[in-house]
Amino acid sequence: MQKVKPVLVILITAMFVIASSFPFTSVAFAATCSGSGCNGLFASSTGCGNSVTNVQTIFPASSRVDLRFSTNCYTLWAKTTNKDSQGRSFYANATLWFPTSPSYYSVSSGGKIAVNQAVVSQQRYSGIANPPGWKACGYVSGSPISGPVGSPCTP
Repeated sequence: MQKVKPVLVILITAMFVIASSFPFTSVAFAATCSGSGCNGLFASSTGCGNSVTNVQTIFPASSRVDLRFSTNCYTLWAKTTNKDSQGRSFYANATLWFPTSPSYYSVSSGGKIAVNQAVVSQQRYSGIANPPGWKACGYVSGSPISGPVGSPCTP
């Protein structure tokens, strides 16, 4: 039994050394939709939100509005974030406008959202990162916002 312990210790140590030599990377989840099959769905629930870039950004009063693009699904959506410097909670709306019918997706918060919380619209397949005529609109307000919002918008 005494001879088994040193061999076991060496074996376990070798396993840890070998395992620690492999780099740890984050796992990217595959999207559950593609093309126009993503239309009207939320990027966060389809995996399209796992690879995102902001195409355009504006900063209306107490807020940030982003036109977001998924690099693996080729979809866009609007995101409005409460950025109030005084820490106040607000109602919010995020509207994505695009040139085909229906011409927009709009989501209003059901209640006030805290600073750094956001509201996002559904996504729409575009095929390219910054298609002409597509824009994100939104803002935050002390009063409920009924959508869609037509201003302020990304250029």
